[in-house]
Amino acid sequence: MEQKDSSKHPALADGKMSWEPSAGIRVPPLFVPSAEGEKRQPLSRGMLENKWVIMQTFHSEQNRELLTSLENGLESVEISADDGELNLQELLESVYPNMVEIHFSASLNGLQKEKVVLDFIDWLKKGNWKPDECRGSFRFRADAESERLFQQYSSRLTGFTWFFFESHGEIPREDKVAQLVSIFTQLLKFFANSAVVPNCTILKKSTFRLSAGNDFITEIAKIRAFFLIWNLVLSKLGCDEFSPDLEITIDPLSYEENIFHNLIRTTTSVTSALIAGAGRMHLPVFPGSFTGQLNDPIGFIRRMNINVSHILRHESQLDKVVDPVSGSYMIESLSEKFAQTAWNRIREKV
Repeated sequence: MEQKDSSKHPALADGKMSWEPSAGIRVPPLFVPSAEGEKRQPLSRGMLENKWVIMQTFHSEQNRELLTSLENGLESVEISADDGELNLQELLESVYPNMVEIHFSASLNGLQKEKVVLDFIDWLKKGNWKPDECRGSFRFRADAESERLFQQYSSRLTGFTWFFFESHGEIPREDKVAQLVSIFTQLLKFFANSAVVPNCTILKKSTFRLSAGNDFITEIAKIRAFFLIWNLVLSKLGCDEFSPDLEITIDPLSYEENIFHNLIRTTTSVTSALIAGAGRMHLPVFPGSFTGQLNDPIGFIRRMNINVSHILRHESQLDKVVDPVSGSYMIESLSEKFAQTAWNRIREKV
């Protein structure tokens, strides 16, 4: 059968049907093979399973809500330390820290950051918990103070990360490349200012958070582009290969007032992130105003968000396949386009 030249397809004639998956990037709607052919390698991260955890945020007075979510299958907890006096005894009562990730999030000054660390160590001591059996992070802005805390306390909390990088909130969710540029520019600038801690150690002790919308295909490509840039950074630094602690959070602008519509949007965002290989999903609670006849809309949202993970793991079997979109021309080419464009912009900034 004679093969037609897709490059002469009418849809490509005037460029009007080109697609803009991210600000400033346009791609044709059809696959146009290059003369030398495509030689793409799978994006492998050395994993045998596609593992992930679901994370939700809690405040000091929400012990009951926290325990209910843990009973429903929650595996990762983010504690907001911006509420003033953080009462860990109250919030973490009946919580087994060796069975769930515990993350602390706060925009605090140096002394307040250290108090959060010391309070947690004290709570572990009072409960006779072994610190080296616990996993989590201290989500303080990566700076000299974070570096000092890492040097002073990381030997006591070996399962924790100490440096936190996230794409800036003012970046439009449509600009996928700008999110990648933001997070890696922060990282490379921190490398330049780091006085003591080796770069490879910083990478191993860092958590990265990207926000996701519900643009299914482009979100997959963006997250895969993160891994491509990550692999490049590892290679440039001469570090051993290892997977990043990458977390995806749902962009609040993806939500609307109807919580049932938001459940569908959440499912789309979670599915795209997990297909791309994200290890943790942060699912914020957006109450909305249309809640039907629900007595406890917040509890309902928390439960349904956890159920999304259960369905994808136990019914869709998504955890059995690593990088399932490897080999897809559309996803592979879009991932590489995002990564290359982002890397060029990063080099201009650093």
